[in-house]
Amino acid sequence: MVREREVKIDFRKGKPQTITLVVPAGEASALPPLGGVLGQHEINAADFCKRFNEQTKDFEPGIPLHVHIHKRFDNTFDLDIIPLPDLRWFFRHVQKDSGITIRRNIYLDDFYDIFMYILQNNPYDNIPPSKLLMLMFGTVKSSRLRIIKGHSRWKDYNG
Repeated sequence: MVREREVKIDFRKGKPQTITLVVPAGEASALPPLGGVLGQHEINAADFCKRFNEQTKDFEPGIPLHVHIHKRFDNTFDLDIIPLPDLRWFFRHVQKDSGITIRRNIYLDDFYDIFMYILQNNPYDNIPPSKLLMLMFGTVKSSRLRIIKGHSRWKDYNG
């Protein structure tokens, strides 16, 4: 007579976890605050830093990238790195390079350039351009920025 094995399911474990972090490209280290967050979720910080830095070695160092860590029950994990930084980073970067004295303004030409760059390098193929544009306008509004007519001074010298 063959018996069926009893399968014990530990309901305390719940579903696999997904942790979302923003980490500078190529600069992950096991030191706080990153090491503390990973340790809290029982993820090996040294392994994460090694894998993250290896996958982001082709990016410009220091660009903040969104990382989705999918942790399994056996404490192994997978990384999903979104290859575009946060929209606020783009706006701060453009403001710094364009020489804007009032930090609450962004030129319309710069806004358009950011939109085209994100549209061409969009990791989410299912986001239509109209929705991306609305997302960018919402980020401008929540960042208390104002879009002004004109073009950056740096374009006069570079192009």
